[in-house]
Amino acid sequence: MQYISQALRIITRAYRDYKPLRFFFLLGLPAMALGLIGLIFTLVHFIVAGSFTPYKFVGFIGIYLFSLGLLLWILGFLSDILVGIRTNQEKLLYFQKKQIYDKEDK
Repeated sequence: MQYISQALRIITRAYRDYKPLRFFFLLGLPAMALGLIGLIFTLVHFIVAGSFTPYKFVGFIGIYLFSLGLLLWILGFLSDILVGIRTNQEKLLYFQKKQIYDKEDK
């Protein structure tokens, strides 16, 4: 059981590090969907009844979950940008080392 949990943790970290946009999109999607459902429910209740009174907490929870999902998506975009920068730096380092060692061989 310990091996399974460690392997799952390693797989999750690798997925997060190499596909952050997809990882954070999938992580934020349920929160954003539930938040949107709560906000729509509160809006429909307000249109029908004319007040938020018995369901104010649903609106607050909806706002919270929608904001959480949005923040996770933004975190995914930023992480994806950092992955691109890291990949570019690795390529530059590779070519620089290749250039240096090719000169030494000659």
